[in-house]
Amino acid sequence: MSHLIDRIYECAFVPELWPGILAELVQIDGALAGWLCISNGSVVRWSASSQQARDDLRPLMESGWVPRSERFNRLLRAKQSGFIPDSILYTPEEMRNDPAYRDMLYPRGMGWASATAIALPTGDDMVIALERAYDRGSASPAVLGRLNEVHAHLARASLVAARMQLERARAAAQALALLGIPALVFSREGKILAANPLIEGLSGSSLGERKTALR
Repeated sequence: MSHLIDRIYECAFVPELWPGILAELVQIDGALAGWLCISNGSVVRWSASSQQARDDLRPLMESGWVPRSERFNRLLRAKQSGFIPDSILYTPEEMRNDPAYRDMLYPRGMGWASATAIALPTGDDMVIALERAYDRGSASPAVLGRLNEVHAHLARASLVAARMQLERARAAAQALALLGIPALVFSREGKILAANPLIEGLSGSSLGERKTALR
């Protein structure tokens, strides 16, 4: 377990390592696949535990279907600390009637997950879900306990990565201020990550033009 924890913290600096971490979590859970999605209402970044999982998820992530799904949003609203099973979020009847289960998971032999949501300082939410085979049922308390041994480390690594993103944005804005340039720094999705004091002196119309120029 200590080796896995070390690798989780490496992900804060090398995001390309996430598929390997997800694959290890899949093994702990006894799941078929695992995925991670960072969202602010639309997909910011995502990863999966295997090539097959990536191929299956790509159209759902790229269309924005996953973060718009009721399943995804129930997990966010639950505000639970740690990995939880679907039964915390749904009654059996609700699961049978939900499009995420009925149309996507059940036809693929899935239908149970161990999942967690982590709020990030960027204002985004990160969800990790481990999709189990339907005939295996929900993860046992013992399995959830093992996953939750590493949950705090997953949360810390994610927070470190998000804070590093904000610090890089602030440093860029400050550097431009030293050059006398008013600046807003945007994420790839168009969200403002940082601003320098000079931007406050711009009029509304100039600010709109400068936002467009900096994208």
